[in-house]
Amino acid sequence: MTDWEKCVAFHGHACGGLTIGYKAAQYAARLLDLPDCTDEETVCISENDACGVDAIQVLLGCSIGKGNLLFHMTGKQAFSFYGLVKKAHVFFRFKKQGASSPFRECGRTRKKQAQQ
Repeated sequence: MTDWEKCVAFHGHACGGLTIGYKAAQYAARLLDLPDCTDEETVCISENDACGVDAIQVLLGCSIGKGNLLFHMTGKQAFSFYGLVKKAHVFFRFKKQGASSPFRECGRTRKKQAQQ
């Protein structure tokens, strides 16, 4: 079963909202070099409680019960992802149709290692 099929099975159907969360989670995992997340190594703050959050749960292992899926309800298609192992962060906001990439990378930080 592919990752997409796992997301559809978890959510119950394929839809545009699920696709948004699926692509956001994939992009965050690639940019932040996230490990296969099965614990609390990744935190997501979602600004909505729509379909896309289900894909984030499946792909990144974030959940309300583990405390690494948080909501800051603005109703926007926007997500912040934090990689706790590498201390990195990225924020995405969905762009209007016709953009070359569906997500605008609004912020990306990486904490520098302290010099010894």
